[in-house]
Amino acid sequence: MIPTAIEALARAAAGELLGPADLRVILGVGPTQFYARKKRGEFDRFLVRNPIGARCYSGTLVHRYVTGEPVYEPTFGARRGAR
Repeated sequence: MIPTAIEALARAAAGELLGPADLRVILGVGPTQFYARKKRGEFDRFLVRNPIGARCYSGTLVHRYVTGEPVYEPTFGARRGAR
């Protein structure tokens, strides 16, 4: 069953893992356009690094993107050997 946009956004705001159907509904794109953009790697910034099972997307990152917050914030810390 395909989730509604409200359900998918609520799951994203809660920080849950999202599947392709959730991301597609949140972004408001059809299946053909979604998979074409996925093939180009446009959604790679939302991927979870160590997925459990199939490829999944971070709800936190998607929610940040939708609300206009930066998805990636560079951090400048101490070097590895400086501790």
